[in-house]
Amino acid sequence: MKHPQVHIGNETSFDLFFNAIGGWNKTSKPDDWNIHEEQLLDNEDFNRIFEQCMNNLPAQWFSCVSMKYLEGKDPNLVCQELGLSTTNYWQILHRAKLQLRECLERHWFHT
Repeated sequence: MKHPQVHIGNETSFDLFFNAIGGWNKTSKPDDWNIHEEQLLDNEDFNRIFEQCMNNLPAQWFSCVSMKYLEGKDPNLVCQELGLSTTNYWQILHRAKLQLRECLERHWFHT
């Protein structure tokens, strides 16, 4: 995923994406897709693109997203199974969602 990041030691800051209260910065705010998710989930082409975007995630990110959102597993169980701290788990989910959104915007919503 190519997005602006500020590196502070070993940590990555998303200050370029979010303001002090956690909202999107105006220049980084994702596009509004103006579509109902039910319409997307019934669309074979969208599902194919979504699967490709999921497969482009790093393996651990893919596992976190799949276990949380597709399998509905409890976050504590996911952390235990993947050997993650809760902080790392939520950070991975956040970054994975950013990458998925970018991929979908590039390959589905702006095609």
